[in-house]
Amino acid sequence: MEQKAKGMRKNIVQEQLGKDLREIKNLEKKNLIIAYEPVWAIGTGNYCQPEEALEMIKFIKEIFSLNFPNSDLKVLYGGSVDPQNIANYLKYPEIDGALVGGASIKINEFKKIINEVSRAVKTESAQK
Repeated sequence: MEQKAKGMRKNIVQEQLGKDLREIKNLEKKNLIIAYEPVWAIGTGNYCQPEEALEMIKFIKEIFSLNFPNSDLKVLYGGSVDPQNIANYLKYPEIDGALVGGASIKINEFKKIINEVSRAVKTESAQK
């Protein structure tokens, strides 16, 4: 939270990605999936606002595309995902999915998340 308050989010993510990108230079770059999960949101019940997650996911994709222009990177949002907030993340096409942590071990919560995702997908399909 302190890093977030100081406006260091992008610097921290860029530093973390820099280390990871050096390690994967020799790996197949297609079909990679990265999860953006702010450390302050993990298991806290405090989730990142969808617009903030979108901003960071776009930033991650931008950094990655500069290093691997022909890759098809998917970026998921994780961090206190629940039935009440999942649809707000998935309404943005740049957010490729969700990493569900604690709620995935509570069967009723997980079912609600699945139902919300299904409802969001149906709504999106109907709008097209």
